[in-house]
Amino acid sequence: MDRIQIKNIQLEFPVFDSGKILSKEMLENLRDVPLGLMECLYSDLSDGIVCGFNPTTYLKEKTDEQAETQSIRLSRGIIKHNQKVYLIPGSGQLYCGENNGKEMRLLLRIGESDGQVTYEVSPLEATTDDNEYEIGRFKLKVGEKLNTEYKNLENIERGNCLNIVHARYAGYGNPTLSPKIIHAFVQTVLADNPSYIEKLGAFLTNQRINYYYLEAFFNNEGIELEEPDNPSDPLRPNQSLFDALKELADNWGDA
Repeated sequence: MDRIQIKNIQLEFPVFDSGKILSKEMLENLRDVPLGLMECLYSDLSDGIVCGFNPTTYLKEKTDEQAETQSIRLSRGIIKHNQKVYLIPGSGQLYCGENNGKEMRLLLRIGESDGQVTYEVSPLEATTDDNEYEIGRFKLKVGEKLNTEYKNLENIERGNCLNIVHARYAGYGNPTLSPKIIHAFVQTVLADNPSYIEKLGAFLTNQRINYYYLEAFFNNEGIELEEPDNPSDPLRPNQSLFDALKELADNWGDA
């Protein structure tokens, strides 16, 4: 008869009795519990931004001595990188650069050797490495204020808006679009044609939409998607998915 191996696991819970001292081992267990919980919650997700990094903008008015300046601060967030979950502290105030119409990109970088997190605002021409995650991009002209509200799809790609189309969000199996984009799509459709609420289906119940669900949905609606940038990578760029959402919203709005 085959033997079935049974392994007993002891479940331990912290007990804070009065007068007792917490040992180093107990403190380490307390530290590891939330990390283990996050790894369980997001184990099915791909690498990418999970949640958080919500922006707040600050405007310093022009004075006789100094030109008008803008800065942005990001809240803390969660990223999955190399299949490991990181709880990332928020940024300090990041200078947005001069309002000269040049496109800039807001990045988060995770050090490959030490895991150190760095935020930076850099010109769009710079390439993005595998350990870098784009939070958003913007292009400000003189007198423009950076906008971080997404009331509809058209608003997202305006130059003075923090464009999140190219941000790589964690999805089921593969990276996907930001849930804020899906929410803006729903708002756009319902504003033009409220009767389409039934057609929205999964867009209403789950805003972390699977990449392949989006692909199949667009094919079913007769919308052609742009081919992948890299022949060895079957995933289409975020811009292609976003353009398809805009086309679908236009089609439904005209129906």
